[in-house]
Amino acid sequence: MRRLRRGHANRNAEDNDGDRVFGTLNQALLNATGANQNGKIIIVTSGTFAETVTITGANVNVELEAAPGVNADVDAVLQGDPGNGARQNAPGIIVNVPGDRHVILRNLQVRNWTIGVDVRGDSHVSIEDSRVANNTNWGIRAQNRS
Repeated sequence: MRRLRRGHANRNAEDNDGDRVFGTLNQALLNATGANQNGKIIIVTSGTFAETVTITGANVNVELEAAPGVNADVDAVLQGDPGNGARQNAPGIIVNVPGDRHVILRNLQVRNWTIGVDVRGDSHVSIEDSRVANNTNWGIRAQNRS
């Protein structure tokens, strides 16, 4: 299990300090001391994650969830951020895993993207207790055999 905290002055420093606590979702997924695309990531501090989250790979059984009482917003818009426009033209969460793997998204808010959750390939995804809203084209799009 990997923990994710928000609110640090330098999220990238938190990503690379060698412990199992991260400042960004993608580093928690990819870092060798993190989930390494296989495991459970618990968001323990409320905050906004203005990043496209990509869950992919052959060794994937991933749970991405906010702890009870934590508001985890995967949101393309940060007030005053010049990167808002580019993020709004991208998916919020991309899942593309083999059919024998499972991904669980739990207790998240995903909003203001072109596609909130883009499920591709043969992926098996469960979305529980989450809100996917205000995305311009699709809230959840399942493609191919997903």
